[in-house]
Amino acid sequence: MLAKIFGFKPTPSAVYRAIPWSWLVDWFSNLGNVIDNLDTNIVSRLANDYFYVMRESGTVWDLTTSTVVYNDKDLIPRTVTASAVARTFVKTRLRGDPFGLATPENTLSGMQLSILGALGLSRLRKPS
Repeated sequence: MLAKIFGFKPTPSAVYRAIPWSWLVDWFSNLGNVIDNLDTNIVSRLANDYFYVMRESGTVWDLTTSTVVYNDKDLIPRTVTASAVARTFVKTRLRGDPFGLATPENTLSGMQLSILGALGLSRLRKPS
């Protein structure tokens, strides 16, 4: 698992991406996505860099009113009814990160910051 995290063992997806002109195959098909989905290793699915949570909420107002009106000529009462429907919908999207939903950077705990620092230091490579 550690070798996989640091990229020492290539996956079928990485090999496919290294093949020249594989992007052209992906232009006309979804072979790259199929190869990505065939990878069942848990390491590649540990965490997402980001994700979104979508929500749609709405309100519907159905208004109906009635009144009696009289004709000027014969004074016969007539009932008039009017109705209206008003709809409002709001769609919202909240961005998430590996630490939760829309976590501000200044609210990370000391342990979370130390983990991020250790990950950053582990990715540094010495120039040869």
